[in-house]
Amino acid sequence: MWFRLPVGTAGLSVELQQFEQEVVDAEGFGYFRAPDYLAPKILDLPGFAHVLKPEGTDLEDFPPGRSASPTDNAIADLATQLKATEIDRDSINDRLHQALGQIELLGAEITRLKELNSKLEEKKTTK
Repeated sequence: MWFRLPVGTAGLSVELQQFEQEVVDAEGFGYFRAPDYLAPKILDLPGFAHVLKPEGTDLEDFPPGRSASPTDNAIADLATQLKATEIDRDSINDRLHQALGQIELLGAEITRLKELNSKLEEKKTTK
C-alpha cells in the first residue's frame, strides 16, 4: 500500500520496521510503501493518509523482497538458519566419515605392526 507522509516528515518506524519517503510530489508531500497489515497503525498517526500510487513513479505497490508480515519474515529467517545448519551437519558428517576411515586404516596398521612385533619376539626367543 502507498501512504502519504505529513509535510516535514521523512519517514517512520512501525513494529520495528523502518519506512522512508520514496517519492516526493510537487507540493512537497512524501510517499512510501508499507505492507497492508500495517495500515491501521500508520493511519492512526496524525497527518498520514492512504493513497493510490503517486504520480510520477513506476514503483510497484509494495517493494519486492519484503514480506507481508513479521511471521513471514521469521519463517524466512528460520528457513535460512535451517539450511545453514543442514550444510554444517553435512560437513561434520563428511569429516566424521573421513576420521572413521583413518581410524580403520590405523587399526589395520596396528594389527600389522603387532604381528611383526610377535614375529620379532619369536626370532629373539629362538636364538
